[in-house]
Amino acid sequence: GEEESIKVALDRMVQEAQRAMMKQYVMSSVSKTLCDELEDYNIIAKRNDHFLVLLPEVTPDKLPDLTKRLCKAISEQVGVTLQVGTASLPENALTFEGLVEKATEKMDAEPKPFPQSQQMIAKQIALEEANGELGDY
Repeated sequence: GEEESIKVALDRMVQEAQRAMMKQYVMSSVSKTLCDELEDYNIIAKRNDHFLVLLPEVTPDKLPDLTKRLCKAISEQVGVTLQVGTASLPENALTFEGLVEKATEKMDAEPKPFPQSQQMIAKQIALEEANGELGDY
């Protein structure tokens, strides 16, 4: 009856809150890793659910190695697979908006990583951290 539907609604709210916290955890962990891996003069911005990284000193030929390194660091430290799209001035576009558009197109064209893996790995991290904290008592 009514009690059952309240329980179902509550469970759904708890799951949504957990998902939101997990997403926030993953986003802030990715952000921290990007900051750790990149030089201070690079600019990192968050736009919707994307990170936008401006690399004024990186030439197009150095880009593949850098993106590989960043993906590896994020994968090892956060446990998620990044989808990456890159664009360079003036090769791909002449305006900032054009660059973002081109990079987003390339990113969207990439095969999507298995979506559940991100949640499973992130949950595992959160559980391990929780267990670590509980072990201190």
